[in-house]
Amino acid sequence: MKDRSRIWQHIFGKGPGASRRRAAVLLGQFLIFMMICTLISQALYTGRMVQVTAGNSRSMSLNHVVEAEGTVQKGPESAVLVPAGMRIAQVLVREGQQVEAGETLFLLDCGDMEEQLSEKQEEEQRRRMQLESARENAKRQKEDAQKNRERANEDYNSAVDIGDRQVDEARAAWEKAGQEREQFADWERYLADVQQSDPGLRQLDEQIALLEQELNALREQAGKAESEPAGTVDETGNTGKEDQTDDTGNAETDGGTQAEPAGRETGPDPGDGKDTTGWAAQILAKEQELARARAERESYLAQLSQNSRQQWEQTKAQLEESERQALRSYEGAQEGREQSVQAAARALEDASAKPASDSSLALLAMDVEQAKKECALLESLLETEGRICAQQAGQITQVSAQIGQRTTDAPVCLLAAAEGELTFQAMLTKEQIRFVNVGDECMVSFDSGKRKVEGLTVLSLSESREEPNRYELTLLLPAGQASMGQSGTVRLVQQTANYNTCVPLEALRVDSQQQTYVLVLSSTETFLGEQLTAVKRPVKVLDKNATYAALENGAVGAEEEIIISASGIVYEGDVVRMEEP
Repeated sequence: MKDRSRIWQHIFGKGPGASRRRAAVLLGQFLIFMMICTLISQALYTGRMVQVTAGNSRSMSLNHVVEAEGTVQKGPESAVLVPAGMRIAQVLVREGQQVEAGETLFLLDCGDMEEQLSEKQEEEQRRRMQLESARENAKRQKEDAQKNRERANEDYNSAVDIGDRQVDEARAAWEKAGQEREQFADWERYLADVQQSDPGLRQLDEQIALLEQELNALREQAGKAESEPAGTVDETGNTGKEDQTDDTGNAETDGGTQAEPAGRETGPDPGDGKDTTGWAAQILAKEQELARARAERESYLAQLSQNSRQQWEQTKAQLEESERQALRSYEGAQEGREQSVQAAARALEDASAKPASDSSLALLAMDVEQAKKECALLESLLETEGRICAQQAGQITQVSAQIGQRTTDAPVCLLAAAEGELTFQAMLTKEQIRFVNVGDECMVSFDSGKRKVEGLTVLSLSESREEPNRYELTLLLPAGQASMGQSGTVRLVQQTANYNTCVPLEALRVDSQQQTYVLVLSSTETFLGEQLTAVKRPVKVLDKNATYAALENGAVGAEEEIIISASGIVYEGDVVRMEEP
């Protein structure tokens, strides 16, 4: 007993280390208490979470089922047609009447048909004449067109030849004018040629040359006279020679000219060979005469130069103008050739162009053929005395012709076959029509689904005239499968192509902006464990049926879990938990 008492005293503080042991015990008790509280809190928190079911998207095709109620109707009707314009003489049937093949339905007015036949024959003859006339005109037009082409070709070749010749002639004239301008002398050479050929200048030059000779002779004689003694005669016999007297008492010089009167000195005194005054006077006079001749030549040469300059400039200007005119003529010839050749080429092109398509001959031929067919048709109707007969047995469902009226392109009556196929007609909505096409396979069930006719085909699909936004579906039923007026249900399944992302319809949600979206689960690790959060993901619906919706690729990943159903309302960002199995 004492030992047990010591143990308890040691634990509860009676002894060394009692405080530390009590603190450890209290800490352990606190931790246990907190763990119990946490478990209770987690249980309460989890209990308040919305429970959800989730699944992954899948790749699949969608089946669209179309069902509609309908009734069995009469079989296909055949139209009884009569050529337009025939007058009805008698109507021998009524609606609902049963007829046999070959039975007469209508009688046409034969007298009226005979009149029409006569008119059609005349019209055929007239159109044949028009056709022959048109063919002759076409033949003449073809021949005229050929002549026009040949003439246009000749005109073109002529325009080319004439234009080339005119251009060559104009170019030759231009080149000649240029050569004449280039060969025309420059001013110095021209002036030299004028001076050389001018007779007045040549006369003056000859006069000056003569004066120069005379002056030289005088100078030579004067020099000789100074060197000879007085009274001697010079070599010429003219100077220092005594005057000779003829029979009349007049003195003559050697030149045959009459001597000056007595007492007038004409030269040096011949008796005084040393006196040079007479020779000097003669030389001076000759020099003055030569100077005057030279001055006259210079004046004449200046005037000649001035006149020649004007003539040279005028001639040069005329040659240059002639060259310019020749150039303009050459350019005009080129332009004229181009225009004439171009006009001729266009005329040739027009004449060679393919004539416009003319269908008048073909139309006339068709008119003749049509008139011929109409005549043959009237003749065949007259041969049968205007009888219109049934081609098969059946029931008259509609009569539109009346006695005395002329027929049109519309049928005179409708005839339903007595035996054979029937039709099944049902009305579809605008939504259903999206999944039905002509030629689709379907089935019809009768007697509340107890009897089914499978392997049927949609014959036609047209908008209803009586009910807006409704469409009439028609099927052909094999003979013996149903009776007229019987009700049934048509069923058609349209399978789409494969979609990569399909989800149940329950997974689709719509926000306040009418945006379709789904909620996917996002997992996060917390101190309480894994936590699931709803994340909003906008999607685009491509197609859907009664159970599934096909989404645009990439909207939801194949591994992402999508919330399909929930025990309460789930919003974006809510923490949820999976429903317990």
